[in-house]
Amino acid sequence: MTSSSLGQAAIPGTQTGAGGLKLDAAKRQHVLHQAVANLKQFYFDRDLAQKTGDALLAHEKCGEYNSITDGQTFAGLVTRQMRQASGDLDLTLVYSRDRLPDHPPEPTANDLARYRKNLEQHNCFFEKVKILPHNVGYLNLNWLISR
Repeated sequence: MTSSSLGQAAIPGTQTGAGGLKLDAAKRQHVLHQAVANLKQFYFDRDLAQKTGDALLAHEKCGEYNSITDGQTFAGLVTRQMRQASGDLDLTLVYSRDRLPDHPPEPTANDLARYRKNLEQHNCFFEKVKILPHNVGYLNLNWLISR
């Protein structure tokens, strides 16, 4: 997860007669509140996460989501509102017809070997390390992942 990516949120629905999915109020509320919780837990700027979450809850309180029954439409609106409130154009709520796993699968030994090889080939993404005047350290690291 990057600093501005909150992962994917599945919006489970119920089958409608046309084979599509229909969101009810409980599902919309669940997804929205989970998105707000994810913002508060994972977003790098706690104050901006709070502001963005508060904005989403205000939109909910005003009834802006009440008529939305389509998951893609709901995800698009929430995405626009998160981006507007935060100024972060990378924030996205992703719609999926299928339930996404709660956690990614554990990497296999082959996955870890490929990951290690990639890090070794790129010097762990350390581009430059040097000591500047006045004993100031300079470290150019072009990639970072956290867990």
